[in-house]
Amino acid sequence: MLDLNALRAIGMVAARLARQTVTTDTAANDVIDYAALLMPWKEGPQVADQVVVYNGYPYRTIQAHDSTGDPAW
Repeated sequence: MLDLNALRAIGMVAARLARQTVTTDTAANDVIDYAALLMPWKEGPQVADQVVVYNGYPYRTIQAHDSTGDPAW
C-alpha cells in the first residue's frame, strides 16, 4: 500500500537536493532536467545565482534585485 506521506517526503527531499545541485557551474541541459523540481519564480527579492522556473522554463538570476512592484524586471 502506498504511503502518501512517505512519497511526499521523498519528493521534498528530491526537490531540495535538486535546488542544491543547480549552481552556477551546472550545465544548461542539467538545469533543464531539474526544472520540475525547482522553485517557481515569485515577485519579491531575488538572490543572485538563484535558479527558478517561470512559465515552465528555468531562469538563473544574474543580479540580486527586488522585483516587488515591478515583476517585469
